Amino acid sequence: MTRLSSLSGRFLIIAALSCSLLSCGAKTDSTDTSSSWTRLTNDPANDNHPKWRIKPDGKKIAFRSERKGNGDIWVMNADGTNPQQVTANTQEDGWPDWSPDGTKIAFRSSVTGTSNIWVINADGTGQTQLTSSDFNEGHADWSPDGTKILFNSTRTGNSQIWVMNADGSNQTQLTSGTADHSHPNYSPDGLKIAYQSNADAGNPDLWVMNADGTNPVQVTTGAATEQHLGWSPDSKRIVYDSNSSGNWDLWVMNADGTNKVHLTKEPSNESNPDWSPDGAEIVFNSNKSGNSEIYKMPAPK
Repeated sequence: MTRLSSLSGRFLIIAALSCSLLSCGAKTDSTDTSSSWTRLTNDPANDNHPKWRIKPDGKKIAFRSERKGNGDIWVMNADGTNPQQVTANTQEDGWPDWSPDGTKIAFRSSVTGTSNIWVINADGTGQTQLTSSDFNEGHADWSPDGTKILFNSTRTGNSQIWVMNADGSNQTQLTSGTADHSHPNYSPDGLKIAYQSNADAGNPDLWVMNADGTNPVQVTTGAATEQHLGWSPDSKRIVYDSNSSGNWDLWVMNADGTNKVHLTKEPSNESNPDWSPDGAEIVFNSNKSGNSEIYKMPAPK
């Protein structure tokens, strides 16, 4: 992989050991939903990092694609039709996130040589750099009211979560300490932030804190790695990827870490889930076909 996945790679090097049912909080009666998957992309190149648009109608998905050589941001209809290229930079772009009104996309790009946060109009115009660091910045996530953007940065030495105004001003650090914190996501009600941290003995787990960075609470445990996640529209559940079964699968749990359910059980790898705005579906990427493609499936009730 390229710079685009350099930060995630720091966590993936940790041993991916299968955890016990007790340590994972898993249910043994979970259901395999692979028969209900719908494939949205079908290209020899890798497509990944899907993100659903919330407004005005929830019928668009942004994603990263390598179909033009390096990773760029693309947009397609939620049924997979009409894919359109949004960025055409000479370096890697990825991890798109829609503004709440659906007019802009924040993303990570290494076009200047280091990874920074940029924003672009959904039609591909008006590309603007928001952060200007010589370190790794990534995983932008817009606040539900559209005024702020979360991101992770290694500018202080290790990965920490920061927040800034949507125009890039007033960049403020939310987490601190010797642990790495990354992959931040606002809850749809704007009250919480879910994120990945290795604060518990170096294990990359999921945590939830208040939107101001206070009261961090660990919601997954064990030797496995959990990293990418998406909130349900009602802010009550979290869908996430985990390698607790030996490969990357999708799981869902209550936002407090209870009631963990194993969603996918394929020998392939499924990751980067995001919930549809109406709560009915989950979009994700899978290498079930050999390369990474975008799929969706019904969300658990």
